[in-house]
Amino acid sequence: MRSILFALVVILMSCGGQSNTFDYSKTKQYAVPESNIAFVIPKEYSKTTIDDYKDLMYSSDFSDEIITIQINTLNNIVSKFHKFDLLVDTVSLENLIWIIRSGPHIELDRQMLNMAVELYTQNNSFDSLIINKEKLIDKQLIYKDGFNYIKLKMEQEYFRGIRLVSHYLISTDDKTFGISFISTENKDYQEYVNRTILLK
Repeated sequence: MRSILFALVVILMSCGGQSNTFDYSKTKQYAVPESNIAFVIPKEYSKTTIDDYKDLMYSSDFSDEIITIQINTLNNIVSKFHKFDLLVDTVSLENLIWIIRSGPHIELDRQMLNMAVELYTQNNSFDSLIINKEKLIDKQLIYKDGFNYIKLKMEQEYFRGIRLVSHYLISTDDKTFGISFISTENKDYQEYVNRTILLK
């Protein structure tokens, strides 16, 4: 069990309410392949492949530093997981979502939250040549109707300022998934995660 959680936390790295002003018109559903779950995501995100995303970055006007940060992030994902989906913000290519497909079921509780934080702290392996500093700024265990999740939110300081990396480990009755967000716009997308849909 610990080894499974370790693998998820390394890359994925209190109850939460929902806002009554959530605008569904700016969202869409993304059904995870080979699963019974769909995530609500911003409408501007589109599924892509690693190679296509790299081509987008290399053909963009981003600096070499930004391209290196993004490519290193993707290489880190690829090195640890084979089944994942990558979605890119078509308005701002720096913003990404990656979804770790269904893995062994993990029962999420307070002990597992503490273990996730411990594993993250022990195995914090961001690239110090690019990211100046990274710190955990939020941790939560959230219970929802039909699923629950652990949230770990990191703040990364780099030469352009601050970006958020928010990881969610989500368990239904029989499966566990991971969804992570990289945002340069100070968003952790928790309200979207709260609206995760269980498909029949």
